[in-house]
Amino acid sequence: MDLSLHYQKIVGEYLTKVTETNRAMLAKAGEKVGQSISQGGILHVFGVGHNDHIAAASTNRPHGLAPVSLIAHSGDNWLDVINGYGTGLVKHHDFQYELLAGEVVVVVSDSGTDRMSIEVCQEAQNHGAYVVAVTGVSYSKARKPPEGLSRLFEKADYVLDNLHPEKGDWAFEIEGKQLYLGAYTHLANSMLLSQLQLEAVEFMLTNEYPVPAWLEPSSAAFDARNHELSLRYKHRLSRHP
Repeated sequence: MDLSLHYQKIVGEYLTKVTETNRAMLAKAGEKVGQSISQGGILHVFGVGHNDHIAAASTNRPHGLAPVSLIAHSGDNWLDVINGYGTGLVKHHDFQYELLAGEVVVVVSDSGTDRMSIEVCQEAQNHGAYVVAVTGVSYSKARKPPEGLSRLFEKADYVLDNLHPEKGDWAFEIEGKQLYLGAYTHLANSMLLSQLQLEAVEFMLTNEYPVPAWLEPSSAAFDARNHELSLRYKHRLSRHP
């Protein structure tokens, strides 16, 4: 039994299926992101639970888009039960960094039934932003949202489906041990965020817009390019801890 190779095979097939499933929606959502950034806009990202780290990792990355801002929160899952907490997060983010009409907010939640992500989606739309949900559609359909709220995929303007299995986020079972191992949907979430940015870049290149991307610190052009981008977006980008 070689668990690591077995995991690699399962994950490889899974990520290929996720890409094929979302190809058309990635193009549509990526075009909207590209249009927004080309007009001076910011891509805002939010993740609940472990997806908070995935959202944070998509910001301030060498060779990634510069205008990407994290809607940050404490990461405490118990806060999800507080009515209005997600709404307050967006209002606070808007107060500090501005969330403008026509910009795009990505909300990453595997179940899409947690109060926090649904409220973030709703409040972002109240600000005139477009919302891209990264979620498991079938997984979400099998779960109930809080009373009075719709599931994330039912509210968002664009939906990227991570194909979260209804059985749970595990690749294999160790028989007789009650062990279910090999979580992998986080890999799809990270991939979809990267693919969304790349689709936006493709739109900008096709339409001959400049691409505001960070450079590696070791590159010769690092100081000039990154300094210019830092000045351009300095009041609008949050930083993860």
